[in-house]
Amino acid sequence: MTEQAHVSRALVLAGTAHFTRKDLAQTIRGNWTTAADLFFRRMGTATQPSEGWTELRSWLRQFNDHRTDDVEGRIVLIDHRLTDPALPHDHKLLHLLRWLDPEGPVVHRGRPVTYRTLARACLRPYIGGDSAEGGDSGDEELLEELSGPHQLLDTLSGFAGLHRLEGVQRAWDEALAAWRATETAVWPAEVRNWAAEVGPGALLAALLPPEDLAEVLPPLPTEGPPVPSTGWYDRLLVAAGGRQTLFGRLAEVEWSDRARQEGRAWAGREEQRRRAEEEQRARREETARREKERRLAEEPRLREERRLAEEERRRRGRQAQEEEQERQRRLREWRAAEAVRLRPAARAGAVLRAFALGAVWALIPVVAVWLSWWFSSYEFDAAQVLSWLACVVSAAALYRLVPCAYRLGAAFRPRPLAPATWLPPTRAVLGTGAVLLVYGLIGGDSSSRASRIKADSDLLREVGLGKFLTYVGQNGTRDSFGDMLVGLLAVAAAAGCVWIGLQAGRITARRWEEKFARAQEQARGPERHQ
Repeated sequence: MTEQAHVSRALVLAGTAHFTRKDLAQTIRGNWTTAADLFFRRMGTATQPSEGWTELRSWLRQFNDHRTDDVEGRIVLIDHRLTDPALPHDHKLLHLLRWLDPEGPVVHRGRPVTYRTLARACLRPYIGGDSAEGGDSGDEELLEELSGPHQLLDTLSGFAGLHRLEGVQRAWDEALAAWRATETAVWPAEVRNWAAEVGPGALLAALLPPEDLAEVLPPLPTEGPPVPSTGWYDRLLVAAGGRQTLFGRLAEVEWSDRARQEGRAWAGREEQRRRAEEEQRARREETARREKERRLAEEPRLREERRLAEEERRRRGRQAQEEEQERQRRLREWRAAEAVRLRPAARAGAVLRAFALGAVWALIPVVAVWLSWWFSSYEFDAAQVLSWLACVVSAAALYRLVPCAYRLGAAFRPRPLAPATWLPPTRAVLGTGAVLLVYGLIGGDSSSRASRIKADSDLLREVGLGKFLTYVGQNGTRDSFGDMLVGLLAVAAAAGCVWIGLQAGRITARRWEEKFARAQEQARGPERHQ
């Protein structure tokens, strides 16, 4: 391969053998698609290159005379351009054409490329008809490639005929970056769409040679800047670089009439608003003048009202001072009462009163039980159980009531003449009576003695108190299924009495605590408002 690389041989393209660089360049210009397909569309891999690419690379290597050939440019062309997988095949062919004949005509995708061609592509929406240089059928595709990532303008600037494009790519990129950073949210939607379509091309066209641009660009009539203008139009001109730039002139042609109409409409609205404000200000001044006259006319009455108001203020001040003194007196009394209420002796007395209250609660049902025993004559043992159940209710209530009495101290003071302060809750009374009645009806004949003689009130009246107590104290027991059931019933009744007593104690304690809280709230109210 090394020997063959320096052998002068022909490269066949489109049925023609080529020995020189210019001959191949001429054929490529006329057969662009054929050349791109043959050499670059399918190039293979580095280890297995395609036949077309192998032939082209081998043919290029024979131009190795540093005196007549651009050897370094050929090395860069092959190693960095033609083998770049990210570069489109049309761009690769353009790089090849630039190396083969940089002085010749520029062709891209079979279409001649001149300054006028570029100007037509940039100003496509403003140029109609066809031209001898290819018309406008590919202008949109050419502009898309120019704005692509492959720096097509830098490639075109390598041709002698387009040498004035050198540096244009960088300047265009900077202009595009500044333009795209512009805030366009205030622009109307159609203005944003127009700017997105025309802006890139207009910015590039402004960088092309003026004489070529003038031959392509039609006259741009303008009526001058709109007076008055609108905010979005002024920002559009700023983004375009001003009225003197090509982009600014195009924006003026497209949108100056609309901006002028909107400006006039805005000015009309502003004038109406100004007039409305003046009328409103005049009405306010007239209202203020009338109000001033009214105040002057009512000044004597106002002075009298102020005098009366001052007297009323002083009276209220004296009343507030008296109320404050009364509050302070009540507060001192409350604090003294609190000190007395929380003394150990007062708390001990409250606890004793709670036990007395519990004893009264137990005494009433116990008396009722023994009275019913005396008159209805049922077993003495059942009467004892009923008495204990009544005591259980009282003891359970004291479990809740004693702590409450200790906390309240002297404030816990049931009054005998006020039954509402010491009577148990109605539900507790009814519940206790129901439990005792149920047990009395079921276990009234239950006895712990084996004898069949009932220890009832009839036996007491018959044998006397001494023999009755002796009989009651006998230790004989009996075990039967019925007695076991009655015993279980007594346990259940005791549990019910515990629950009833707890509820009665809780309700009574809460009633006393709420009463004390109301009294405390009334007494401490002045202290909170100080």
